[in-house]
Amino acid sequence: MNVVDFPKTADLYATLQEKEPYQGIKVERDIKYGPAERNLLDVFHTGDRSSARPVLIFIQWRRVRRRRQA
Repeated sequence: MNVVDFPKTADLYATLQEKEPYQGIKVERDIKYGPAERNLLDVFHTGDRSSARPVLIFIQWRRVRRRRQA
């Protein structure tokens, strides 16, 4: 049976990830974008605006359950 071992896989990849500060990358953290206190985002960029660049946006959707009131 094939099994995915997430903790061991994470350990393998962790050594390949660059640690901050990232070379050539500027990081702006906790930029407020909405009215809620938790509406914050982090922006990673090179600071080079001379040409078009691809953009990756990660949006985490959280399912909210509402109870019906009788």
